[in-house]
Amino acid sequence: MEAGERGIKAITFDVGGVLAEGKPDHRLYEERVLSRLASLGFGVGKEEWGKATSAALSELARRRKEGREMSFQEFSSLQLSGAGVEPVPWLLEEMLSLYLSSFPRRLKRGAGRVVEELAGLYRLGVISNSMSPAPRRFLEERGLDRYFGVILVSGEVGYRKPHPEIFLRALRELGVSPGEAVHVGDRTDTDGKGARGVGMRLVLLSRQTPEGVEADAVVPSVREVPGAVEMLSLGEEFTESLGGKCFVCSSPCFSLYELEGEPLLLCPECRRSFGRRVPRPRKHGKYRAVYRRAWRDQGPLR
Repeated sequence: MEAGERGIKAITFDVGGVLAEGKPDHRLYEERVLSRLASLGFGVGKEEWGKATSAALSELARRRKEGREMSFQEFSSLQLSGAGVEPVPWLLEEMLSLYLSSFPRRLKRGAGRVVEELAGLYRLGVISNSMSPAPRRFLEERGLDRYFGVILVSGEVGYRKPHPEIFLRALRELGVSPGEAVHVGDRTDTDGKGARGVGMRLVLLSRQTPEGVEADAVVPSVREVPGAVEMLSLGEEFTESLGGKCFVCSSPCFSLYELEGEPLLLCPECRRSFGRRVPRPRKHGKYRAVYRRAWRDQGPLR
């Protein structure tokens, strides 16, 4: 299948929960910061640092309520100032290094192959919520940044998902309209609301079959994203010909799979119940002719 068929020209990804997994160890980070401040002669105790952090978090919450974001440097500056320490640039850089070293991250299984596969067919981008540049650093460390035409991190942009501005900026930089793009994310409140709010299609990652969720495709693993994009490329007419719902439980949250040479739609939980017997289309476009021939010859499969 040629890129851009059915109007899809670009795909944007979230990072945490989609391409990467892992969480920052905030307690370890705090210990390292206080230890460094002590070595510089600043006697900042845990209670004082906690009060400064609470004040910084209050300001962060106020901005986020408006859909805006703070950078890591801004947040850290508020912490230091609240603790009576001047937020000089070199100290802020040290704090960032301490934070990143307290944030273990791993590439999700199959994510690298998926990115490489789709980069040959579509323009790729990243839209990630993070005060720190952790998502960008993660991609750079694993050599994946070269596949993305744009990497937007909320702390650098000043807006966070679901605010439309961060999505619209990604679309502008990728040179596509909302209807020509698909966003891949794992949260309905940020990825889903933001992407669909500007007119993008949504591929939602969820191991459980969600209820009351508006998504164009739902898959349990990032490894199955290419199959979901394949389905969206074939169009709604095609999915309607397959019943327009999960073949097993009739859930409206599904993606495209194959069983004994025939296409079928499955929700995440029903897909998992089949185990390895239901592979997704492994090569983008591989089954297009087969699917369309079955559609033409057999008519809708109910």
